[in-house]
Amino acid sequence: MGTPKDSEVTRGKIIEAAGRLFAEKGFKAVTVREIVQLADTHLSALNYHFKGKEALYLAVVEDACRAVASTESDQQALLAMPAKEALYYYVKGTLDEYGESSELNWQYALVSRNSVVPDELSSDLILQHVKVELNFVAQLLGKAIGEEPTSDRVLFSVCSLMGLLDTVCLYGVAASSIAPSFAACMQQSDWVAKQVVTLVLAGAGELSA
Repeated sequence: MGTPKDSEVTRGKIIEAAGRLFAEKGFKAVTVREIVQLADTHLSALNYHFKGKEALYLAVVEDACRAVASTESDQQALLAMPAKEALYYYVKGTLDEYGESSELNWQYALVSRNSVVPDELSSDLILQHVKVELNFVAQLLGKAIGEEPTSDRVLFSVCSLMGLLDTVCLYGVAASSIAPSFAACMQQSDWVAKQVVTLVLAGAGELSA
């Protein structure tokens, strides 16, 4: 019989395997056989920890949301900074976290995929996560441009910022193939963060015209 630590290791392997598959193919296209094979475990272990594919999927989505969300302590630290500086560090931190940890790639991909087209199972979890994160970003942008976080101008700027982050983080390979000369620049999170913040703030200024 395995130890509690072994059991937790097995649970983690199942989450990791399922997360990679769900992020790549979506919930319906993935089979439990594929998951246990990739996790190098047995169906009985999956059922013991998650009671089936749907419960596993929800656990994976929750794990992904926690992994990509900014922490409360990070949020408080950023809100204490000058607004434009905070935006820069928020963007750079996101880029660095994505680039430095390949293990997180599937979490970002899964949340992004389900943010665009939420499925029935995960829609409430994803929307709750997205709402919390976007409300925080709206606070940063509202401070930066001198408007309430709920204004249309701020909310549009939030969407612009998150769209740029998705483009850089999730589709950087495609972007580099279209513009090969930018490949080196795309690897420099400092440069990219400055460009993203500059573009978003410039766009917010244009919206007020």
